[in-house]
Amino acid sequence: METIERLEWNPEGEPIVAPVLFVHGLFLRASAWTRTAGRLRDAHGLRSVAISLPGHGGSSMHKGELDYYNVEDYVNPIARVIERMDERPVVVAHGAAALFVRRLLEEREHASHQTQPFPALALVAPMPVAGLGPWLARYRGRHRLHALTKRPAANPARFFDDARRARTELLAKGDATPETEWFAHVGSESRQVIEQLERGVKLLQKRFQPRARVFAPAGDAWFERGETATIERDLGADVVEVAGAGHAAMLGAGAEPLADALAAWCGEIRDGLTNAP
Repeated sequence: METIERLEWNPEGEPIVAPVLFVHGLFLRASAWTRTAGRLRDAHGLRSVAISLPGHGGSSMHKGELDYYNVEDYVNPIARVIERMDERPVVVAHGAAALFVRRLLEEREHASHQTQPFPALALVAPMPVAGLGPWLARYRGRHRLHALTKRPAANPARFFDDARRARTELLAKGDATPETEWFAHVGSESRQVIEQLERGVKLLQKRFQPRARVFAPAGDAWFERGETATIERDLGADVVEVAGAGHAAMLGAGAEPLADALAAWCGEIRDGLTNAP
């Protein structure tokens, strides 16, 4: 069984709303949410939990090599974590994790990979249903590729081994956050997962429909606004722009504005649940 790293931020006293579960996207780990989760706790009294996907951060790599992991290997542990939480969480999924969590709304083959309904789903810089292809094409135009492969997907460990390249892709243009405050949360990624996501995913019929909102970083270098329209319509999600944020909105200057926007939405969810008939 996979061992999944779990970080928690617990406020003093009774939390004011259901816990927030943070799920990171490609090339990141649970600790990437530290500034956002810390502000949710300290400024807004919210309890947060963040997990690292298999092979990332402090989670185990029982397959022995990150490239052996596929999309299902990432989706299934998320389901198990949700089912073991003491309350139904508000799920916050970043980037590709938006599509991983979207799979949990569908009928799953095994009961252990299926979740009971949770109240709300926030998508932060969600990956378009069409997949990574458009971003990979733009990435090739911005960065010199590894001479032996000419394809970024063939060397995912090299995507962000250079902090300058990572800054261009993950932070907003002009974000001066020191490298020591964000680059340690960036790592390698499974080649198989990247290849699976390059052409996108098929959306299947949902078992349940949580309340949904998209938090769109104003400086997202990965996905253009029009590219995420399909998943926004699919989930019936409205969109809130996060000023000062790049694609990895939980890193750099966007971390606290993202927390404030999430807290405001959690307040709406709490009020809606309180006033429900």
